[in-house]
Amino acid sequence: MEQTRLLAILDEIRPKRALLTSFTFGPGWFEGFCFPVLRLGGCESIDVLVDSRHSARSTAESSSQYAGNAYRVIPVFMKSGGFFHPKLAYLERDTAGGESKGDVLVVGSGNLTFAGQGSNLEVLDAVNSNEHPFVFQQLGRFFREFAGREGLAMETRRVLAQYASRAEAAAAAAPPEALENARVWLVHTLDSTAADQFAARCADIVPVNQLTVLSPYHDPEGLSVTLLKEELQAESLRIGMSASKCIAPFDADRQSLPEGTVFVVPQNRESRFAHAKIFVAVSGKGCVVMTGSVNATEQSLYSKGNVEVGLIRRLEVSPFEWTEEEPKGFEPCRFEAAEMAPRVPALDAQLQPDGTVRGTVSPVPPAAVARLQISCAARHEVDESVSVDGEGAFVLRNVHLNADWTGARMVELTAGDFIARGWLNVEAELRLTPREKDYSRAAARVSAGRATASDLWAIYDVLKQGLKRAPVPRKAEANDSTEGKPPADKAVANVPYKSWNTDDFGDLGASNPLEMQCLTAAFRHLNGDVVFPKKKSDGNLELLMNKGDEFDQPGLDNDNEPEDDRDAGNTANGGASDADKESAEAAMLQALPDGLARDATHPLLAGVVQLSASEALKRAFGRRDSFKLTENQYFVGNDLAFGLNSWLARFSVFAYSESNRRNLLPAFCAMACCAVWLASDEGKEAVRGRAKEAVRTLAKELPDAEAWHLKVERAFTTHPFVRIAQLPAEEREAILSAAPSILGAIAPTESLESLIAAVFVGGAMPLLPEAYAPVIKALAKYKSKTPSKYDHRRFGVVAAADIGFRCPACNEPFEGAIELSALRASRAAVHVRCNKAVFLGLSIVGLKAVLPCDVKFGVTQ
Repeated sequence: MEQTRLLAILDEIRPKRALLTSFTFGPGWFEGFCFPVLRLGGCESIDVLVDSRHSARSTAESSSQYAGNAYRVIPVFMKSGGFFHPKLAYLERDTAGGESKGDVLVVGSGNLTFAGQGSNLEVLDAVNSNEHPFVFQQLGRFFREFAGREGLAMETRRVLAQYASRAEAAAAAAPPEALENARVWLVHTLDSTAADQFAARCADIVPVNQLTVLSPYHDPEGLSVTLLKEELQAESLRIGMSASKCIAPFDADRQSLPEGTVFVVPQNRESRFAHAKIFVAVSGKGCVVMTGSVNATEQSLYSKGNVEVGLIRRLEVSPFEWTEEEPKGFEPCRFEAAEMAPRVPALDAQLQPDGTVRGTVSPVPPAAVARLQISCAARHEVDESVSVDGEGAFVLRNVHLNADWTGARMVELTAGDFIARGWLNVEAELRLTPREKDYSRAAARVSAGRATASDLWAIYDVLKQGLKRAPVPRKAEANDSTEGKPPADKAVANVPYKSWNTDDFGDLGASNPLEMQCLTAAFRHLNGDVVFPKKKSDGNLELLMNKGDEFDQPGLDNDNEPEDDRDAGNTANGGASDADKESAEAAMLQALPDGLARDATHPLLAGVVQLSASEALKRAFGRRDSFKLTENQYFVGNDLAFGLNSWLARFSVFAYSESNRRNLLPAFCAMACCAVWLASDEGKEAVRGRAKEAVRTLAKELPDAEAWHLKVERAFTTHPFVRIAQLPAEEREAILSAAPSILGAIAPTESLESLIAAVFVGGAMPLLPEAYAPVIKALAKYKSKTPSKYDHRRFGVVAAADIGFRCPACNEPFEGAIELSALRASRAAVHVRCNKAVFLGLSIVGLKAVLPCDVKFGVTQ
């Protein structure tokens, strides 16, 4: 490999994963130079290990955008008081699609800073696993041994274990003959000193004629290099200096250097500070060269106090050339040990996908209870107390970051005078798979308003696939159950979608978090302002012109999306026609209800459904002044409320979590009031009943008029209502006044409850459409039929008609989407397997209150 700079090597190798280590660390340089090279080269995972002192100091760069969210920052605390000093890069190559070219290990002297990779004179060496597998065997052992050190978080141990396994696998994949006659060795100081390892390799070339050492840091009196010369029994010693100043790095009054020591500078090198660490032993049998992080100090060369890493090569001739130079002066250059004696604690914290912050602080703070703060660009997001155990571990649950704030997160833990700082590693962002990253980029373009048709098709693909985790089927209860009341509504503001974060991403190998991101991006795109046509010739908003189904478009087959439209989005310039985008948008919107049917418990879905509501509102309010029956046959009887009612009915039936129900209720109450306000006089009563039905289905228990009024007022403060409705005060009051009339209306399920009561108890039968005749017949049949021991249920009631649920009357699954759709549409259907009536969303408590005790019915909560 001919490259002489780390960035050039990264660009040549283009690794799939990269682990880098550094003593000092500059996020500004890293994100400006190194990170773009890795990302543009397709690197999927970047981990950076830094000495805790400089990891903590790097948090002062509050403008960092990517620390902890696009690359992992791992602080390393040295309990012994030494330094975590290696400067290496493990570059894992992608082995898919052909023979592997081998992984690459780069070992150098430069830190991940502007000086270390730009202005200083540094040295680096690189080896390939196919050519030098023994080095990778050694590296695997180094990673495993280092992962066992105290003070490392579990996530850090996991990362190191992964790279250990990868290094061992890369070594095993090398040709067997590559293990013979090894001429390159890894140096690390976990088990023995660097001096001992260098001397052991020099034993093969004794007698040593000359030892040359270039190091930015020496013992002031030169004891370490003198001792190394004696151990090697070298005839002469040369000490390298920086050509820029030619200052010998020793104390002139306390020199212990051997007589005849020569000073040299690197030949043909520009005048830069020589931060390189080079040890060259030359004899008539060849030479041994050690490069890497090892300085010519007692702490670095002759102890195991520091963690140092280098490479030793056996060569025929030295690769370095030197020019003798007389020192212009003597000035000791210490290894900062005295200046950095107060050790800085290491804070290694991760935000797990379930919203839990787990971390480790080393050393353990003096108090068992500490204060944990998380901030983004000096803005505080979290300020909580945490308990720290005897091992330095702590946990903080239910952490939600502000989705509007971009940039790296800094975490700080304090206990009295004890302060530990570090970067927060956000695992949900760090662990995305390559496929997920592609979708993520598409979602980002959609959110930014720069979507192509191919981006929209990519999001549609995610929605169509659904969550990879298997849905939990609802079980019909063996015994009758009572309806539980939802938790009390908390007096908190309705949170817009941008503030929602995940509670449970599940397995990060699945696409659950990504699906939510794509949903949000899709509706953010669709929620842009629209210009409504003045006349039909100006064009139509096709998405709402269908068979009463809010988000189905005629002529578009879910299973056979237009391939031509997909291809059109993949043009050379990334552009797409309006027709391409409309087709993709329609497909995307079609996929949303199916995604909710699979899993409606994700907390981000509450925000997505609210955006969907705003889409329906936007269309209804946009037509209220210019609407004419002849222009659009979607709205029945000149009734603008029909679209809102359709949305309410469709999106109320999914199996939302209780928290999602609470957060969606204000939007549903406001939509219901808007539907009534927009309804024509002849259609208001029907609209009230359907609106009441939807809110009751969502909430399970209707709020009273005062609570309803407060929820609508709360919804009016959210962005969709403020931007879309733009209502004058008198119209707002008119909408608010609709709540009592909705509560007084008769909902379709109330009619069905009256039907059941009339059949089994007696009384007047409610007026129902002819479509309900099979349901009435099934009820009457099982009223007169004597129940058996094994078939005692007369009918069934299901809370939500989601995919995978079983009939509560016979405990057998519904046949498919057609049966489910029929049940959702009419709230009642006859199950073809048991011929019993099944009802959706009825009040179980109310039914049990009016039915005789011997009338048993199955329930699925």
